[in-house]
Amino acid sequence: PGEFKDANWYCGRKIAEKDLEGKVVFVYVWNADDRTSVSTLPRIQQIWTSFKSKPFVVVGSHRGGRSAKAAAALKAAAVTFPTYDNVGLSREPKLPDRYPYIYVVGHSGRVVYRGDSEREATAAAVTAIGYAIQDQP
Repeated sequence: PGEFKDANWYCGRKIAEKDLEGKVVFVYVWNADDRTSVSTLPRIQQIWTSFKSKPFVVVGSHRGGRSAKAAAALKAAAVTFPTYDNVGLSREPKLPDRYPYIYVVGHSGRVVYRGDSEREATAAAVTAIGYAIQDQP
């Protein structure tokens, strides 16, 4: 995966990996050519909206090259979470060759979920957010 560079940025707040330290990070890996990936964007946006006041961040990672099609899909879904082309965390697990795919990294840096169910990923993220809040000074 690439880095959080301005040239790879699509939408949302621009971030760096260091901005994610101590937070639960929900990474949505998608491709604009995959119908399921695109149709899931509004649900991922809802997850972001529901939990963004917590120590939690959703990061979108479009895979498949920077494209107008990806930008249009993000705009149509009214996405506001940070989204980049081909970005990933240094702790990114090995990803399958299918989309969409989600991985969640807990506040301590450990991957707590990897798979393709936004419901299961959300449940893992909510549990991890609870631990993150509990560990705050």
